[in-house]
Amino acid sequence: MCSLEYISIAGECFHFGGIDEEDKRNWYDAQTACKDQGDQLAMPGDVTAFLKYIGKQNNTYADYFVGGRYDYHQEMWKWLNGTNITIESNFWTKNNPREYSKVNETHCLAVFPSNGKLFDRICEHKKSYICQTTPELEDEAHLNQLYIAVGAILLIIVLLAVALSIYIYKKRIQSKSNVLVPKVIAEPSGQRQPARHVSENSLYEQANPTGENISRIHDSENGLYEQI
Repeated sequence: MCSLEYISIAGECFHFGGIDEEDKRNWYDAQTACKDQGDQLAMPGDVTAFLKYIGKQNNTYADYFVGGRYDYHQEMWKWLNGTNITIESNFWTKNNPREYSKVNETHCLAVFPSNGKLFDRICEHKKSYICQTTPELEDEAHLNQLYIAVGAILLIIVLLAVALSIYIYKKRIQSKSNVLVPKVIAEPSGQRQPARHVSENSLYEQANPTGENISRIHDSENGLYEQI
């Protein structure tokens, strides 16, 4: 089962890249672009079915790099994974593959949708390209996305917990600062006694509204005692 942006061909999943002119890549950069999205340059297991599908896309004249390259040492075409490419002669576009000379020139495999054939292209030329994902690569990509999502959620939880802790701490500090602590104003000892004396005289005055002197009251009481 391929993702929405991929095309299923013979049970394999492919994605067309570098459609716009500014997005075209040489063969090496095309492989990097595929890797960046968790894929690889196309290495179809069923080349016949692959070319048959490509040949139906005759609305474009752009050729696409795939994951094959000519090995000068072994004088044969190989896929990126090192396996040999068995290509029947009728799969090649006319006059391809070209004669190979061991000059500073590398040859890479491309497909041409207008006729569904293979092309021998210079690797350094900029072309569109076809990426391929496998179930293993797709599962790995999904797992990586899941790990990123879980990591982001955990980070958010940690940040919220830290923010909540700071908020609670500030509230506690604020509540402590709002508690009214009674303040005792110390008064010099020389000033406290007169105040107490005045209070006592006030009490006596309330108890003796006639204004008689306390000493006279005491004298009257003494006279009564003497009469008794």
